[in-house]
Formats: sequence, structure tokens, C-alpha cells
Amino acid sequence: MKGRIVMGILVVVCGLPVPASAQQHLQVGPNVQVSAGLPDAMHYEMIIAADPAHGERLLACSMVWKLDEVNTVDETYASFDTGHTWKPTLETRGGRHHESWDPDCAYGPDGVAYSLSEGIDTLDRTYDRIARSNDGGRTWSEPAYFKHAERSFMSIDLSSGPRRGWMYVHGSGSDCVPGSKCLHGDGTRVIATPDGGRTIVGESEVPADSLAGNPFVGRGVVLTDGTAIMPTFESSSGWANLPLYDPLGVNRPPANGAVWVLRLTDARKNWPLTIEKSKVSEAWGEWQWNGSPLPYAAADLSGGPFKDRVYVTWVDHRFGKLDAMLAYSTDKGKTWSKPRVVNDDHRWTKGGGPDIVHPAVTVSPQGVVGVMWYDRRDQPDNLGWDVRFRASFDGGETFTPSVKVNTVSQRPLAPDSIVLMTGYEYSPPYPDASEFGVHSFHFSGGHTAGLAADASGAFHVLWADNRTGMPQMWTARVGVTGGVVVNGSQDLASLADASKSIILLVTRPFYHQKTGLIEATVALENDTKGDTVIGPVKVRVLDLRADAGTTTVTNADAGGASEGAVWDFTSLLPNGRLAPHDRTKTKVFTFHLAHPDAIRPFGPNAWVALAHFNTKVLAGRVFVAPDSAKAKHDSTGADPDGGSRGADPDGGRDHDPD
Repeated sequence: MKGRIVMGILVVVCGLPVPASAQQHLQVGPNVQVSAGLPDAMHYEMIIAADPAHGERLLACSMVWKLDEVNTVDETYASFDTGHTWKPTLETRGGRHHESWDPDCAYGPDGVAYSLSEGIDTLDRTYDRIARSNDGGRTWSEPAYFKHAERSFMSIDLSSGPRRGWMYVHGSGSDCVPGSKCLHGDGTRVIATPDGGRTIVGESEVPADSLAGNPFVGRGVVLTDGTAIMPTFESSSGWANLPLYDPLGVNRPPANGAVWVLRLTDARKNWPLTIEKSKVSEAWGEWQWNGSPLPYAAADLSGGPFKDRVYVTWVDHRFGKLDAMLAYSTDKGKTWSKPRVVNDDHRWTKGGGPDIVHPAVTVSPQGVVGVMWYDRRDQPDNLGWDVRFRASFDGGETFTPSVKVNTVSQRPLAPDSIVLMTGYEYSPPYPDASEFGVHSFHFSGGHTAGLAADASGAFHVLWADNRTGMPQMWTARVGVTGGVVVNGSQDLASLADASKSIILLVTRPFYHQKTGLIEATVALENDTKGDTVIGPVKVRVLDLRADAGTTTVTNADAGGASEGAVWDFTSLLPNGRLAPHDRTKTKVFTFHLAHPDAIRPFGPNAWVALAHFNTKVLAGRVFVAPDSAKAKHDSTGADPDGGSRGADPDGGRDHDPD
């Protein structure tokens, strides 16, 4: 993977992860009020789940503030008609003051449903609690209780392996202060249970890698071989207000955290668990009233070309505003791709933002990757939100343009009468002050939103908005058309990844303000000592964005005008190949910049990028010289006779037969 090639105002990143063809598109269904059964209660902090065995079954769970209750309860809703109608089927409460919070809901194998919540008993002791339903969420058994960890999530093994049906619960390793709030601990607590919490076969606490601790856990997933993936977001110096700065990092403050995954690769009775930890990315956290630090993980459990590819999303401030980041792993969570911005409105506004909230990711049984987030591009006050969704048909390399899912925007300050929340100031054991006011969830929807994919391949997006005057839980079904394919189209599927061999040389970049035209002259160069690249050679655009306005490609040879656009360099190759240090003839790349509302530098010695895009260079074959320094690393598994390996989702390469 090559570094950035920067000339003038054009920014190119070569060799990174790509869009879908014109036959692949999204269809948004009607908005459905999930919480219509409790229309006078506030719903925040929500999760949605789909039954992998029964396409008509869905669960949705939420923290609920009832007007006549002192504290929150958790409510689980079930649908048995693919989300057209919903009914509350389980309400969980704590002890003396009924407090219950931080719900999660999930399906295991064979239609078994689970609902998790956290609570405090009559003696102010905290616990986690899991209820089980053997009929998909209609009726629920008595819950199992076990040691509390803050903001816990369930991950369930759906494989056909020996631990099918096992559940892994992870949360911030903490206990609540009696009579007060729960504080995050210094590590992540993980338990394993084969029967929904009734039997705990083991428990481990994984320490945070930073002195500051503060792990914020997110939703996890279990791969087809039983490997459990559990993401965490750890702060290294506390969550800070970070200033605007340039996107290339010339003046970027140091990261104040990191996204990690815990990899549980073995679960035996002779505890402890075998838990490995891998870093997904350095992170720039800004956890305030309008955001959430919780990461989400998902995996491709299909038998397709991206089987067991793992995806993680989180919200990040590295570019001076809150963006949704995405990275993926092709080796079951051991190593990770370079993160990309996955929301498709990356521009800054003069007043700050627009800030993204609650990115979530999931993968359909057919291998399509879906992401959703709360979006503020059309919210001038940067307070309300719409809900947007986009999909990837090529393993998270490129995504379709996003579609708006909700029909009515969340506007926190729109209602004339705003429902307040009550609170207490404690000097244990008794409260000595009371207050009521606008909770931060009024401006963020809590710390979670929901996304699930059903057995048919449709996605179900879950969110909160106050269109009825009361924050309620809403969902919509998003159907997807099109199949999963390597490199985004059948025309490119047989090509190999040549990004490690080729760099883009950019010269003569100009921006013409009157027309909005951006143009630059580009050549490709083989930047290796021993590789030979055989045509055809094509450059595919990934992650096109701008720091000001909206940039589109205007002269691609195929693939459209944004992610997935392709420039063909085949006719510009010398003798149909690129030997080491050879260079192609030049080709002009042109773009159009619309609505340039913030062309200004973001800090001293910085600039504003008007066309920033990642590319993947595709070729017919890549021959690696056996005696080259790279061959030892890159040619593992290559055909010793020099034959073409075809399309490898992770980029196959061949030995040089000469």
C-alpha cells in the first residue's frame, strides 16, 4: 500500500479499500412506529435484531422513560410480520425505584430470542439480567442474573460448530456506586454462557491498554468458526474538545483514544478464555451530548467471496468534525484496513459540523454490508437529525450513495411542550437535591441506534424521533437489489489488486472557480524493484470526498461519477505491461465541485482538499520476481509456474516466470 501523492489541491490515496454497479440499488419502505403501544413514553438507546432462521421475526428494545415513573425501564418489542406491526412483549424493571437501563436484544439459533438489561435491586446492588424466549419473542422465561458490567452487549454463536448457541456478554468492567451512577472501569469484562446466562462457564477481565482506561464497549459478532469479536473504544487521555484542523494531519492533535477488538478464539471449562486484543485504529474521540463513543462490529457469515470479513464502525473527530469511520479485517480481526469515512457528506460548515451520530454496521445473509447513521447535513443548528443508509456489494470497499430513511426529521426544540427528565443530586445514602431538565439524550437519541438484516437480505433501520411530540421508536425496511461481487462488477471481478506495485503521479492540478471544474494530469508508475504488472490496468475510485462542497468525477471510463468510478489505463501501457520503474502515458482526471461553501484552510500551514479519494489499482496479473525483497512477503501461496491467479478478494499476486 502506497502513501499519499499530493500535488497542489488534489489529494490521492493509492492502494486502499471500492462502489457498486448501476444494477445495485436501494428501496426504502414506509416508516413504522415501533413504540405505538407506549405512545406517551420517551424511547431512547435502542437496538434491533432479526431472526436468522425466521425472516418474519424481529426484536427491538429500548430504554423507556414513562411519565409516571421515577426512573427508566427497558421495553422489548416483537414483530412477526417483517416489521409491519409491533407489540411490546417484555418490560424489565429494577428494584425499589424500578431502574433498568442499557438494553440489548438478539436471536440465537433455532428461533430463540434474548433480551438483556441492567438494573439495581432493592439493596442498591447492580446486576445484568437476560430473559429467554423460545417462541421468537412472544413470551419470556424468568430471567437469569449475573455480575454487572456497564453497557453490556450479547454476541451469539450461530455457527454449526461445537459452541453453537453459546453467548458471550461483554461490558465495561465496573460496578455501580450504590445510590448513584455507574462508572466505567479499567477494563472489559467478558463472560461465556452456553444457556443464556443460567450457567457462566467462565469470566475474564481484559485490562485497558491506556492509563486512563475508560473502555466503551460496542456490539460484537461471532464468526463462522466460533471466533467472537468484541469491539471497544478506549480513551487514553479523556474525551476532549478538539479544534478544527487540516485533514492531512499537518496540525492534527494526537489521538486521544483507540478502537480495539477482543478476539475470543477458544472457550473451555478450564478458564480463562483465550482472548487476544488487536488495534483497529487510533481514534480521536469527542464524547459529548451530541455523540456516542460506542463502536459496532459485524461480519459476513455467508459463504460468499467475503466470508468472515469483519467490519467495525465508530464516530471519530480526526477531521475536525464527527464523522462515521469504517475499517475491515480480512483475517478474522487480527489486522485491519486503513479506516475510511463512510458517511457521504464530509464537508465542514462555517458554524461547525455537520456532526454524525450513531454509525452502525451489519451484513446480510447474502453478504451485502449495510451502514446507517444519524445525519445532520440538513440541520442548520447541528442538533436534530435525519437517518441515512448506504450499502456495499464489494466487501466494504465502496458504498452506494446514501438514501434518507426517515420521512420526518428529528427536531429536538420543535415541540412547544418538551418532556423533561428528573434527576437527583446524591449525598449517599439519601438524595439532597432534585432537578428536572433536558437530558442529553434529547439531542442524541441515547448511545445506540439500530440496524439488522433479515433472512431475505432486507435491512431494518431503527431510530428515535419526536414527530408525534414524544420521542418514539421508528423503523423502516430497506430492500437491496444486486449481488455481491469482487471489485464491484463482473467486468472487474477477474482482475488482481496491483495497488502495492503502482503509484499515481499527479501533476498540473487546477480548480476553475467559475465552472467548478477540477482537473489534473495523472500517470501510473511501477514503484517496485521486481514486480511486473500485466494489463489490463484500471484505477477504481474509493471514498471520494471533499472538505468543502461536493465533488464528483466527470470523465470516468466506467463506474459512474463517485465511488466505483474507473479510469482505464490499458491503452497507455508500454507494450501492454509495466516493468519495474516503467511509467504509463498521462491521462487527465476531471471532477466537478458543487456548493464550495467553505474553501479555507483549517489551521496554520494547512489546506482544504477539493478532491480527496482513495483508489484501488486493478490489473490482469502481477508477477513478483522471486529474488525481490517483496517476493518473500507478497508471493506466499502464488502459483510457482507464474499462472494468473484471477481475482482474490484480498489481492492475489504471482511469481515472475522469467
